[in-house]
Amino acid sequence: MAETETVRRIVAPDRLRAFYWAMLDAVGLPRSDAEIVADCLLTADLRGVDSHGILHLGGYMQAIRDGWINALPDTRLIHETPTTAVMEADGGLGQIACVKAMEVAIGGGGWRSVTAPTAARLPTTR
Repeated sequence: MAETETVRRIVAPDRLRAFYWAMLDAVGLPRSDAEIVADCLLTADLRGVDSHGILHLGGYMQAIRDGWINALPDTRLIHETPTTAVMEADGGLGQIACVKAMEVAIGGGGWRSVTAPTAARLPTTR
């Protein structure tokens, strides 16, 4: 039985980010959403959290092609109180809705001691 040799290559983060963008663009994600997802995946990879990085890219692409994930979601704020916010994900990728919910929490106008944003109607990959 022949041994399998593992080939490891070091790729600069900017090249990986451009690759992620290209792959997400190929399945119809708008550039702004592709940037959010690519940055989340790359950050996970660079931090060594492989379970949340590039490992998911192929599955996301297939789920978008199969209609399981909405490539063009109408992500929007549907409810807000002084300490909570609910972002409608419309079946889109979770990174997009969660980053937008975080932006609402951070930029909510005025000082808040506790803010709990959440996202609704997020798909799961198979």
